[in-house]
Amino acid sequence: MKHFLLSLALLVVGTASAQAQVTLEKRYAGYLETIKLSDGSVKYYVPSSSSPQLRIYNQDHSIFRTITVPAVAGVTLRYIQGVTDKLFNQDGALEYVAFYNDVDPTTFVEKDVMRVWNESGGLLAAGDTAEFAQFYNTPTGTKMLISGATRTSSIFGGGPYIEVTRVYALGGTYTPLRTQVGATEALAQPYPNPTNELIQLPYAIAQGQVGTLRVLDAAGRVVVHYQVDNHTNHLLLRTDRLPAGVYTYTIETTSGVSAGRRFVVQK
Repeated sequence: MKHFLLSLALLVVGTASAQAQVTLEKRYAGYLETIKLSDGSVKYYVPSSSSPQLRIYNQDHSIFRTITVPAVAGVTLRYIQGVTDKLFNQDGALEYVAFYNDVDPTTFVEKDVMRVWNESGGLLAAGDTAEFAQFYNTPTGTKMLISGATRTSSIFGGGPYIEVTRVYALGGTYTPLRTQVGATEALAQPYPNPTNELIQLPYAIAQGQVGTLRVLDAAGRVVVHYQVDNHTNHLLLRTDRLPAGVYTYTIETTSGVSAGRRFVVQK
């Protein structure tokens, strides 16, 4: 009788496990960024798109907001970062950072610009030599760091890149997506991989620590680096200016250097 009950229990557990399924909810063109607004609600959006329409989705995949991203003369919209509210000001309108890029047809020098827009198309900030935004709540207020690199000669000249970071003081408070390092974050992998334009590089940093994310080419040379912390769990890296090949990235903190994670850039 005991053997029968044990077999029955195992059958029930096995049946329940067999019925547990991973269900596809929605397929999006491109990969998603996840954001948290000041009211705690979580939304999705696709950061890279050839369309000037920025679509923000609720967690049930219904449209939350559709925003027309303004054009900037001489450059092409590449991607959107930092969709927020009550960060740049307190008016409650959605705000976002848009990055544009193109190559001057006369000098063949790359041009990268950043614009911070609100959902009505109002310009909140502008800058050049801009490829990536980071947000920090500090004892002296919330800051936005815009990092980028510019080549001193044309794209054919092979001149060195000059890295530039600008620090902006903001009027609001940054709402991070999560507050602590999750166990699964240490196992997360770059996505999409391979890539040809943008890639999400996940990392895990303990509360209160600051680290350096370094991207290395196949020869072990550092091609770009950024300061990162635990306010977010990934870095969105633009890869269209990197040559095709295999790259790795590491995170260095006071605790040491993480194992390298590999990703591939295709052209």
